[in-house]
Amino acid sequence: MLFLLYVNDITHVSKFKTTVFADDTVLSFSAKSVIDLKIKVNEELNNIDNWLKHNKLSLNYNKTHYMLITKQKIPLNFDMNININNHIASKVDNVRYLGVVSDNKLSWNSHIAQVKKQISKACGALSRLRHYLPINSLLTVYYSLVQARSHGGAFGGSAPQISFVPP
Repeated sequence: MLFLLYVNDITHVSKFKTTVFADDTVLSFSAKSVIDLKIKVNEELNNIDNWLKHNKLSLNYNKTHYMLITKQKIPLNFDMNININNHIASKVDNVRYLGVVSDNKLSWNSHIAQVKKQISKACGALSRLRHYLPINSLLTVYYSLVQARSHGGAFGGSAPQISFVPP
């Protein structure tokens, strides 16, 4: 709680749309062109960097990325060169935030692929465990590993009720 109070004013130091959850922060910005975006983002990142220094905080540069979402055609050789404190942020095509994978095309494909992979692993574990655990324990494993990923997550609460009848 004290950390949140400490970093709460980050939303007021720049023109970024800022989303903060615990110690994760997402900065969003829009502009009419990618060139304007590059200039403005680097200016605002300078404000963020000054705020970090003033508050004696550091940034994990290995976890600092940017994702460009646009309908504009961008030349292949165009370099956004997003820079904070002389560190270049790497460009990514998708990001994971609060368990949801978003991609630069705003499709659900990356998120669905990730959930399918997690559920597939959980089903493999359940298949191996079925020889060793009673049905009520298998159901507990199912609810925690499969149902939570397929019906809950960031979307929460609207999952249908599923009942299992032991053989």
